[in-house]
Amino acid sequence: MKEKNRSKIRRVLPRVALALVTTLVAAFALATAAGCAPRDHAAAVADTLGKIEWYGVSSMRIEANGKVVYIDPYRFKDGEKADIILITHLHKDHFDYGKVKALSKPGTVVVAPYPLGIGNRVLKSGKGATIQGVRIEAIAAYEPQSKAYHLKLEGNAGYVITFGGVRIYNAGPTDFVPEVESVRSDIAILSDDTARKSGESAKIAISCGASVLIPIDHSLISREAPALDAFRAALGSSSALIAVPALHAPAD
Repeated sequence: MKEKNRSKIRRVLPRVALALVTTLVAAFALATAAGCAPRDHAAAVADTLGKIEWYGVSSMRIEANGKVVYIDPYRFKDGEKADIILITHLHKDHFDYGKVKALSKPGTVVVAPYPLGIGNRVLKSGKGATIQGVRIEAIAAYEPQSKAYHLKLEGNAGYVITFGGVRIYNAGPTDFVPEVESVRSDIAILSDDTARKSGESAKIAISCGASVLIPIDHSLISREAPALDAFRAALGSSSALIAVPALHAPAD
């Protein structure tokens, strides 16, 4: 991407993210008043949304209930150490040993669907565990039509992370495959390329029933129109809110 486009995203996204969080809180308030959403749960979802940060590619940071969880740390600056680090698959822009080491502290648990060679906790797809008080479920992640990347035989995984009753589904590198159909979540982080596969992302979003959708992907430019317009169109009559998070790290 050209530098001027990067600068534009850095300038605009923080304001957009703040506006969307504010809109979300208002929307939940209206839904509660209409009897459509439990007040406490709606407030918890809105609060959790405000604690999700995006660092480019598929790197996420979530802080809730006193725990810091990083997902696929790749472009993080040095920051607060992790309680839990989740790895979806082995591509170098998702599993960076140096970043994992830099974000680890005594007691940090690194979770992946297979051994990484660093003594990590293995959580295979279809399995769940409570780690440091956080419930984590691994969900199969693959692209059936792909011949080279994100193959089913690799055993990659997305994760459902539960904080105080709020379920966050980070889908990982996946199409809408049978294993995804049973997932239910409040917030869905969709990490494939929305410009290329908006239909697959929309199917996942609709199926899991999330009220908030966070589209992230490898191509920053695809986060702008017409890519997000295509994603919205693919959602059809879904009332889910699309929250575009602020970019918290350089794109290079």
